[in-house]
Amino acid sequence: MTTTADGTGTLGPGTLKIGETGTEIDCSCLVNNAAIEPDVSEGDSKTMLCGTTKRSADTIDWSLSGNVDVDAGMSDGLFALTWQHVGEIVPFEFTPSTAVGTTVKGNLKLVPLRLGGDDYGEYLDSDFEFPLDNFDPTTAVTYGDDAGPVAATGASSGTPGTFTPSGATAPADIDALSSVTASPSSAWAEGEYVVLGDASNAYWDGSDWAEGKAPAAELLAKAGAGSKASA
Repeated sequence: MTTTADGTGTLGPGTLKIGETGTEIDCSCLVNNAAIEPDVSEGDSKTMLCGTTKRSADTIDWSLSGNVDVDAGMSDGLFALTWQHVGEIVPFEFTPSTAVGTTVKGNLKLVPLRLGGDDYGEYLDSDFEFPLDNFDPTTAVTYGDDAGPVAATGASSGTPGTFTPSGATAPADIDALSSVTASPSSAWAEGEYVVLGDASNAYWDGSDWAEGKAPAAELLAKAGAGSKASA
């Protein structure tokens, strides 16, 4: 679970990525504000000769709108994407609050950002409104408490230590620790360890992960000297 206790939060820190997977642009640090907004149009109604009333279904047009600082100096930035690919449909991923954890994914239509400003000396910025294409809110949203397990990227020493980010799933075994960064990066103190998914223990010896709990410093030194002697 990555959401806050009551599921509420503030705008930011968050992320907004736009573009094809693998070449998407992370424009999070350009965004001043952003929101996905529905524009609801009520269905038409008519009265039949018999007196009964019929009403067509409401329609909803969705868009991602907001304001960004314009990265006009970048040939591979968001501004260039909107000017060079006008009207194209591209993927997006929007997380308004990483603490809340809810993410929306879908496709949007690129509309050019404006280039210029209102007053001398002001930041170049632009309002934007990108229509969403075939957007289905029932399938586009992953809620913070439904985000599934979070893989551990770091491990802090302790008795036992903890994995990061908060709430991350413990690596299955010592082999799965290969992509986990130890903190501190120096050899852990005597008795420190983390508990793995298979209930075994592991510690950081200063250069690699090892099974069990960290031994005393002098034992590590002797082990290192023995390795050199045998070499």
